[in-house]
Amino acid sequence: MKSIFFTVLVVLVVAVLFSATDSFAEEGAKIIYLKGNVKVQRAEEDFWILAKKGMVLKEKDKVQTFIASEAEIALDSTLKNIIRLEQNTEITLEDLKAKKLSMPKGTVLSVIESLSSGSSFEVRTPTAIAGVAGSGMSVSTDGSSTNVGCFEDKAYVQGVNVDGTLMLEIVIIEEGYKRVIGRFEMPGDLMLLTALERDQWLQFRENLRDHLDWLREKRAEGSRGAAIAIQQIERLQERFENNKDNVFEDDEQDRRDGLTPKSEPSSQGGEY
Repeated sequence: MKSIFFTVLVVLVVAVLFSATDSFAEEGAKIIYLKGNVKVQRAEEDFWILAKKGMVLKEKDKVQTFIASEAEIALDSTLKNIIRLEQNTEITLEDLKAKKLSMPKGTVLSVIESLSSGSSFEVRTPTAIAGVAGSGMSVSTDGSSTNVGCFEDKAYVQGVNVDGTLMLEIVIIEEGYKRVIGRFEMPGDLMLLTALERDQWLQFRENLRDHLDWLREKRAEGSRGAAIAIQQIERLQERFENNKDNVFEDDEQDRRDGLTPKSEPSSQGGEY
């Protein structure tokens, strides 16, 4: 009987720990929205798997969207640093703590609202590094040029030299504008964002509210589940403490019964 109590307790403790891990307590990113065909390649693997809503991503993981597909990723537990991958995009989560991505192709939209002092979010493409310290931007590349648009506050961009090092000059992009950077070139002149680009950003912002509400609801469900499990553990512990003497007595009696030899039935018969 005692072993049964302990077995139940262990199972419930494991459930609580699993719930705590899944509720974003660990450092990592999490997929909050998916559309179409999206795949993930883990850092330690050489094959791709289907992405799932709620999947936790680690440093050096890759995410790829295909045609007519999209994905949104919360970069940390603050839920204030979000990126959106448009169709035909591939990224690598190079450094989650420093909020740095690499993108050989595709388009990423980002809302960055909660960074530590002095840090910035950066996306590296084959021709540039673009970043923001607390604003919204888009970065798109086909491998030969990079388009960086700023939708909120300010963004910045640096060109990449032939040897892969960054050009010394950091060029600012004001809200409502964009710059194009060719391979091994300085960033181009400021250009106004198009109406289509603005509409794309507004749709991203509007849909993001619903996607974050889903994640907050899941986190709340996890917290409620953990609280219920803890209450169950406490009740079982109380029951065990109240009845452990009887349990020990029963176990001891069972042990003694097992050691007591059973009497053999006597045989009675006449003498020949």
